[in-house]
Amino acid sequence: MFIGFPRQRESLHLMVSYSAQNDPKCEWRLSAEECRRVIDLSKAFPGQAARIEGGEAERNFRDTTVHFIPHNADTNWLYHKLMTAAVAANDKCWQFDITGFFQDLQLLSYKADTQQHYTWHMDMGPGPDSGRKVSITVQLTDPDEYEGGDLELNSGKILTAPKEAGAIVLFPAFMLHRVTPVTTGERWSIVGWVQGQDQFR
Repeated sequence: MFIGFPRQRESLHLMVSYSAQNDPKCEWRLSAEECRRVIDLSKAFPGQAARIEGGEAERNFRDTTVHFIPHNADTNWLYHKLMTAAVAANDKCWQFDITGFFQDLQLLSYKADTQQHYTWHMDMGPGPDSGRKVSITVQLTDPDEYEGGDLELNSGKILTAPKEAGAIVLFPAFMLHRVTPVTTGERWSIVGWVQGQDQFR
């Protein structure tokens, strides 16, 4: 199911989400059991302070804990589901030249003790990030379990992504976005990027 803004030929700024908010049978969202299964991956893969391009940990800019989730037999189901959702959204909305995941998915934890957050940024950048086309965020935590932690996107006006646990949110990798500070509780999410050729098309 697509939830977002009508596609406009002159603009590629479109957020798409797959959720059960209006369609309980939506096949590309994550179930409550799958959300717990993904969060449990944090036990197998050590967490570290998230870093920005260039390898620096700049907590004023990005303050979160990241667990890198490799593509293997145990995680293939997750990569497959997210790739399927990305291909469907891309076919309907953007028609970018995409190939697949070239970087590990990131399992992120935002905690309230230091009001963890990520300020305005784009996912596409120089070097290994230059081929990023479609950004993916999966909400894993029930919104009743934390406050703050809104995923906001800037398309000329501020858009707030759904917070429903299991919702998959997709948008072009050049779109400005941020995660506001978590003020109570803890927010878990998955982020990843579907890539293509370095030249953006």
